[in-house]
Amino acid sequence: GILADIITDPLFKPDEVERERNVILEEMNVYKDDPGRYVFDLVGDLLWPKDSMRTNVIGTAEIISKMPRQVIIDYFKGLYCMDNLVISVAGNIGHAKVVELAEDLLGGFNTKARRGYERVKGPQSGTVTNILNSDTNQTHLVVAGRAPQIDADDEDAMRLLTTVLGSGMSSRLFLNVRERKALAYTIFMSYANFVDTGKFEVYAGVGNDKVDEAVGAIAEEFTKIRNTKIDAKELDKAKEQVRGRMIMGLESNAAVADMMGSDLIISGKVWTLQEMLAKVDAVSAEAVSEAANKYLKPMDLHLAAIGPVSEKAVANVEKLLRT
Repeated sequence: GILADIITDPLFKPDEVERERNVILEEMNVYKDDPGRYVFDLVGDLLWPKDSMRTNVIGTAEIISKMPRQVIIDYFKGLYCMDNLVISVAGNIGHAKVVELAEDLLGGFNTKARRGYERVKGPQSGTVTNILNSDTNQTHLVVAGRAPQIDADDEDAMRLLTTVLGSGMSSRLFLNVRERKALAYTIFMSYANFVDTGKFEVYAGVGNDKVDEAVGAIAEEFTKIRNTKIDAKELDKAKEQVRGRMIMGLESNAAVADMMGSDLIISGKVWTLQEMLAKVDAVSAEAVSEAANKYLKPMDLHLAAIGPVSEKAVANVEKLLRT
């Protein structure tokens, strides 16, 4: 009932709107003071410079400070509508009861969405690096590139490639960049995908005098996995990791409801856990190699960084990434 009321009749009280502005501005300040988080905001201008995807969803301080209350209301009415909504429920309740509740609480509304989202159309940036020069004790860097969208044929191959390279203490990047070369304390690779695009990111926190060396070590691992097919043992280990994350990620009712709702509104169907696991199991070593050669190409790699990075280091990094 409470959730239905929020969707159908929100008040947007003027004093609450003003109060929330300050909360959001402070939220911005928190992550801007944390370069290990803020560096990820610099990636968008490199991967999607001509598209709305480039910006952080939180917006800018100027927009948050000045946006009129009526603009917020109009945005809400144009997007939070019945034809743009699914109800996903997981728990000790039957389907018929959920339908009954939904019809009782929302059946009288027939609102239509007046806006959608703008698909990614533009190319990546011609600029290789986006550096925020700052007097930090450590340089925070992200090597990034585009990756498969949701439901792409090579989505699971990319997920396994990311796992092999940068998930956990036995991953290739961890072993090479941290353990063998001692260039970073923290290093990992992540993969996020959206309806029409995706991205991978390798994050590392490195000594200010080790930036080009660290980027070189990351590029070295990219070259190796592009040129040499991974063996069956390493692939099986990566599959076990991905399977484990999937299974553990659906242990709570909230996670199950979130997954079902997201699948339905994005893909138009709900994938069962068994179907998702089967897709992972079906990925071959050849498919991982194909993903590596498609998405880790030197010409498509970019670097975002926050730290006291010299012009000489930037030039070295660009050469290392693009060679």
